[in-house]
Amino acid sequence: MIHTIKFVLSVLIVSFAFTSCEKEYSVENGGIGNNGGGGTSSGTSVYTWEGAPGTCATPVISGVYQAGTTLNGSNTVVLTVNVTTVGTYTVSTGTNNGISFSGTGTFTITGSQILILTGSGTPAAAGTFTFTPGTNGCSFSITTNPAGAPAVFTLNGAPGACTAPTISGSYSAGTALGGSNTVQLSVNVTTAGIYNIVSPTVNGFSYNGSGTLATGNQTITLNGTGTPNTTGPAVFTPVTGGCSFTINVTTAGGTSVYTLTGAPSACTNPVIAGFYTAGVPLGAGNTITIKADVTTAGTYNISTTTANGITFSGSGTLAVGAAQTIILTGTGTPTSAITSNFTVGINGCNFPITTVAPPPAVYTLTGAPGACNPIIVNGSYFTGNVLTATNTAIVEVNVTTTGSYTITSNTVNGMTFSKTGLFATTGTQSVTLAGSGTPAAVGTNTFTAGTSGCTFTVIVTVPTSPCTGLVDGKFVMTGQFTLNGFSFGVAIGSQFQVTIQQSPVQLDVFFPGTSAPTPGTYSIGTVTMHCLAANFTNWNATSGSVYVSTDINGNTVVEFCNVNFSGAVIPSGTITSTGA
Repeated sequence: MIHTIKFVLSVLIVSFAFTSCEKEYSVENGGIGNNGGGGTSSGTSVYTWEGAPGTCATPVISGVYQAGTTLNGSNTVVLTVNVTTVGTYTVSTGTNNGISFSGTGTFTITGSQILILTGSGTPAAAGTFTFTPGTNGCSFSITTNPAGAPAVFTLNGAPGACTAPTISGSYSAGTALGGSNTVQLSVNVTTAGIYNIVSPTVNGFSYNGSGTLATGNQTITLNGTGTPNTTGPAVFTPVTGGCSFTINVTTAGGTSVYTLTGAPSACTNPVIAGFYTAGVPLGAGNTITIKADVTTAGTYNISTTTANGITFSGSGTLAVGAAQTIILTGTGTPTSAITSNFTVGINGCNFPITTVAPPPAVYTLTGAPGACNPIIVNGSYFTGNVLTATNTAIVEVNVTTTGSYTITSNTVNGMTFSKTGLFATTGTQSVTLAGSGTPAAVGTNTFTAGTSGCTFTVIVTVPTSPCTGLVDGKFVMTGQFTLNGFSFGVAIGSQFQVTIQQSPVQLDVFFPGTSAPTPGTYSIGTVTMHCLAANFTNWNATSGSVYVSTDINGNTVVEFCNVNFSGAVIPSGTITSTGA
């Protein structure tokens, strides 16, 4: 009776151990087996080791291996053999690092069977040691931890999915794992000590890790070994009753085939992360998570359309299955506070992004409420001349809260200075206010930048011209000619214009008729002309001279005043008078 009870208990223990490895083994199948591959046979069984003469296929190693701690019944190795002749077996490994493994039993049926070896002895030192059962058998490795008591811990997330596992490395069918293939898991340690984890083998690869743990929440790293056999998800439970994580195995070098969920309409439940503010560049936190139904595992590289100055893109690998995750990261800077629609890939699904206006910045103009300090006023200011991009006023501000701003001056003598933008950082910085308008009168003009801001002045003068003659009549110039060392071009229509064939090009225009021309800038095609004076009503073309000067932008100007347009003055080319 006592022996019968012991037998039942041993069956229960074996069954529990196998269940933890996600396999079912039946005592009716013999439970244990021997001899092929060269174990010392005490019967007639014949079998071969799966994996021989290399690494044993899917070994399941149980128990804690610690230097100086004697092994017990929990230190077992489960191996797989192919039985061709039933019978008894007795098999053992050699002794390495002070320990060995052995087992006896009977195979009652042929085919794939399991064989359990139990460890004995005391590990002498920490390290990884290789064992080979029988003769011509396969080999497996045992990692022994340094001396110390075993840690007591719980994998966070158990018995469900592991909490936020960090999975590193790529996983392709037929490609052996390397040092980059790791999984980091969080554990809650109640008793400090050593740990040794060897996961079951799934789809040809497994994970293991060992070390020491202090109490509290800790992170452990498991290293992947083996070669994935096929594509698809592989679920691992590192320890019995622990949490689980999933590894997606892809086709090596292939491109995935998938359909975005929701395509060609709205993406199904997209997860939009990050903040979207006009004028603020996107960062790593601006992501969109969408799903794809994958029919062929492999790589992907996809991006969205560009809208409002931003776009989203992502790349990686996908396993076969429904609702696989794709994460797209945003780049660019939103230009406006609007809602924009993005389409992922070609004929993909779409999603909206709402960009908000930045909050108003908080800042002070240096020098306010007095004179701006420092202040830089750029450009020249002449009556009747429209301000250009060169007419600016640079003020200094001290920003205490980032955000949007609009700094506008009051309007004085037909001119205004303003700038709209975004302060992305705090502290002292410069703002360039752009001038606009046309000054009407000469004098000193005082501007106030912003509300209750600082002040600066702009002086307006009269444009100078050496010409004193009056304009009347029409002149048409044909061909090219040289006058006083300058080369000139052709007039357009009834407007007499002179083009200096040097860089930069400057035109001086005198409009025909008796009415006074308006000072300012005129354009014909891509050529800009500048009228310097306002009182030309008649042109005396019997005598005069050519004046060369510099305009308000630093360009060379040729002005004709009372010029005698005759062949004696113009060495080449033709001037035809159509009016006097």
